[in-house]
Amino acid sequence: MKTPKGWRVNVPGALTGSGTRSRRFFASREEADGFAAKLRVQLIERGTSARILAPQKADAALRAFALLGEDAEPETLITAVREYVARHDRRLASVTFEDAFQQFADAQPRSSSYAQSLRQYRTRLSSLHGSMLCDINARDIESAMADFRPTVFNYGLRILGGLFNYGRKRDLCATNPIEKLDRKKLPPKEVEIYAPEQAAVLLNSAEAAILPWLAVCMFAGLRASEARQLVWGDIDFTENFIRVRAAVSKTRSPRAIPMEANLRQWLLPFRREDTAQIAPQGLNVLRSQLRAAHRTSEVPQIKHGPRHSYASYLLARDGSVDALLLNVGHTDATTTFRHYHRVATARAAKAFWSIRSALSLSGKVVLMTR
Repeated sequence: MKTPKGWRVNVPGALTGSGTRSRRFFASREEADGFAAKLRVQLIERGTSARILAPQKADAALRAFALLGEDAEPETLITAVREYVARHDRRLASVTFEDAFQQFADAQPRSSSYAQSLRQYRTRLSSLHGSMLCDINARDIESAMADFRPTVFNYGLRILGGLFNYGRKRDLCATNPIEKLDRKKLPPKEVEIYAPEQAAVLLNSAEAAILPWLAVCMFAGLRASEARQLVWGDIDFTENFIRVRAAVSKTRSPRAIPMEANLRQWLLPFRREDTAQIAPQGLNVLRSQLRAAHRTSEVPQIKHGPRHSYASYLLARDGSVDALLLNVGHTDATTTFRHYHRVATARAAKAFWSIRSALSLSGKVVLMTR
């Protein structure tokens, strides 16, 4: 339409950035007609209904459909947006890996040795600290643990599996990426035990402060962390058994272990009130004292050596896998049998279970076998 200001074109609100109608003026009719033709094309593409999107939003929708593919249906865009919103909401509810790991560690009613393991893995996984827990995938974890030895890698999977299960229950993440990772295969390894003479020399070389703890590990097969939490009241000298409370047991299942005659003799000279711990010193002090005993005795330290020795010599003497299973707190008889069957001979077992102690007049612990 020609006006005193020039040729006027009315622009509908659906085609303006503000959403309100506007007017455009041109010096010639040709310019006005050309602009009007462009508007008509836009109206055809976008429609003129009251629910029409603003141009910027419409353009964004067109770009979104282009990303989804030429054959994308409208519902596809809606699904994609819903997934994005859900992921965005999860991310807002999530926390960083570092914070989640600390929450998980604080919630674990485990032994101090397990707490130390958590601290070590938290430090070694520092490359993940700044990532949101919900964003971490299996590839991220594999990359973070790429230089870990197989045993360290496998134990890391156990810890991280617990962490992501903890996070999933608290809506800090939606999945557990550890479920997509496989443990690394380890070469078969024979169970190592102390020969009877090594066990005797090691006990003879140990400080009196760790003898009750070491003797319980050696002759009752308790895990080192379990024995460290025992109090003298857990050792029943009347009925001759050692009670491993659920709070002390690694598996959180209580068990009772018959007390061998030689273990009773080792423990009686050190017996204290029921509430006293058999190893009241701290973990680091205990480890230092154990290392000192190995240096003095010149007996090489074997990981889990006392427990493995107990299990091997008990099975060699009694031949009962079921009894051994209950004593050591295992749940799989096949594994127990495979680990300890024929590791020790009956003759060596007789010597092991004959290791005795007696306090000399000088107060030193001396050993004798019969």
